[in-house]
Amino acid sequence: RIGGRTIIKAYLTFTDVLLTGAWDAWVAWRMVRQARIRALGPSACETLIRDILRGEGKVRRDVLFAMQRAVASTIVRDRDVHPNLLALMRSISRRVGHVKVPDLDDTKAFLTALDALSRHECDMVLEVLVLSSFPDGHVSRAEVELLTTILERQGRALDVKALKGVC
Repeated sequence: RIGGRTIIKAYLTFTDVLLTGAWDAWVAWRMVRQARIRALGPSACETLIRDILRGEGKVRRDVLFAMQRAVASTIVRDRDVHPNLLALMRSISRRVGHVKVPDLDDTKAFLTALDALSRHECDMVLEVLVLSSFPDGHVSRAEVELLTTILERQGRALDVKALKGVC
């Protein structure tokens, strides 16, 4: 009886060390991943916006407003403001100037703004919408629902697997 208890106590101590070590490794991995995402995010947002607008010359303000609404709609839908979303919003705002966009966070206003754009302009705004859906390194269910709704309204389909691959 004493031998059994001694063995179980020794085994539980060993198991505790393994579990604590695994937990600490997982937490450290997540912290390093988030630190990398947050460190690279602002410069990546600026580079990606520049790539989206490359070769466009002068972009209409309505397109830039729609891009701001895309980011704001993602923030509202996800109920979270990641620092990279703020960097993305600042990057677009620098191109617009300091102009207040009415109903910035209204998804219906965003959908109405999309309907008023040409196909090419709409494509640029949708690229920003996709970009704003994974600033934290993953795509949430709410973001997938938002993308699905907007793309279906545009007569397109969302490939969730491809979206997660891009993420």
